[in-house]
Amino acid sequence: MTYLSRRHALVAGLGLCAATLTGTQATARPLIALPDDFVNSDAATITSISTPSPVCAMTFDDGPHPTHTPRLLDMLRERGLKATFYLIGNRVVQYPDIARRIAEEGHEIGNHSWSHPFLNRLSDGAVMREIDQTTNAIFQVTGRPPVTFRPPYGAFSRRQRTTLHAARTLPTILWSVDPQDWRRPGSNVVARRILDNTRQGGIILSHDIHRGTIDAMPQTLDGLTARGLTFVTVSQILGWPLWQSRNFRRVVQRGDVVSKSSLSVVQHHKDCAMTSPDETTKTHYICQTYVNAPTARAGQTSLKVDKLFEYTSATQAQERAKREARSDDCAGADAYSITEDTDSGEVSGPEFLVRLGKVPELDDF
Repeated sequence: MTYLSRRHALVAGLGLCAATLTGTQATARPLIALPDDFVNSDAATITSISTPSPVCAMTFDDGPHPTHTPRLLDMLRERGLKATFYLIGNRVVQYPDIARRIAEEGHEIGNHSWSHPFLNRLSDGAVMREIDQTTNAIFQVTGRPPVTFRPPYGAFSRRQRTTLHAARTLPTILWSVDPQDWRRPGSNVVARRILDNTRQGGIILSHDIHRGTIDAMPQTLDGLTARGLTFVTVSQILGWPLWQSRNFRRVVQRGDVVSKSSLSVVQHHKDCAMTSPDETTKTHYICQTYVNAPTARAGQTSLKVDKLFEYTSATQAQERAKREARSDDCAGADAYSITEDTDSGEVSGPEFLVRLGKVPELDDF
């Protein structure tokens, strides 16, 4: 497998391509589309990379799916190919074994939001909750956080992309090839569009929640391989280390981190969180409590779910959170974040401050 250096990505100015390659030209903006506010050499936004080697990145959105994703994983394993999966947070929680299999078989997992909303219609706080809660779910299942983000529908403004990159060091990964498989045109059409439009350094958008997309993969994967293209993960095409090779660990930040009106994590024998309700979404609320559990490393612990409570009222969930956290002891509580160990020392990663969030119905999008 080809491994790209960080220098290749940086010298290329991150190879931003403003135009997407598609099999059809639509007169009206489709449901899924690239943003129209690109800026050249924007490190926060990637659609493709100018690479020195004949590589491409195959990406799959919206999973895990209980039947289609395992079938796709079988195809990739048979061919020895790696891909990147942009997972929805609530589905990671629903299908943790599939998410864990994705990681264990050498594929990369990216953040695709918690509930698949139009993020450009949400407040900054609501956007961060969508992203942080998904990051935390992926971390809980796989032991490592995602290092890239893809917005649902591509609906994410330049301001939002740069804000996210500054706050969480997460670049927004878009695409250079969209076969519009989400329109369900049939497997042969999906395969032909990908084969016709994929170039060296391309990032291919697809969705592993559609049977037609999975049916198209043997022809697609074998066809691109026959053309001499090597499949790499998004981290690899960026010139970053393999996702599985990066050593992330949860650390405690001491101090007064509790906010009265915004997201916070508190610890007093148990962990619990409270967050302001988002009035724009009608759905269920989850309150989880966490306890410290020993890990393989001597003297270190991690968090595991102790209890889970589901409510239709945010107030009820918040009251449960307060009781479980023994709110009298909240002041000066600890917050948890993720730190990456590298050869050059510790590099701060995204903070994980989400424990209470809304769980949307899976058929809402």
